[in-house]
Amino acid sequence: MPEVVFTQLKVAEVYETRLSNDHEALKILEHLLNEAPDSLEVMRGLERLYAKVGRYSVEIEAKKEGKT
Repeated sequence: MPEVVFTQLKVAEVYETRLSNDHEALKILEHLLNEAPDSLEVMRGLERLYAKVGRYSVEIEAKKEGKT
């Protein structure tokens, strides 16, 4: 995993866990999905946050099923 992706994952984690700002964490992870579309960590984070805020991503589901 590229270092910039790893760093942004950590920033998203801080927004989610320490700052209780799920929406900002989602913005970062949604951006990362474009940068690292095969990253399991990004997909898991998005899935967790979408469930937390009551959203669902068809794109994440399609990637899990291998359609993209």
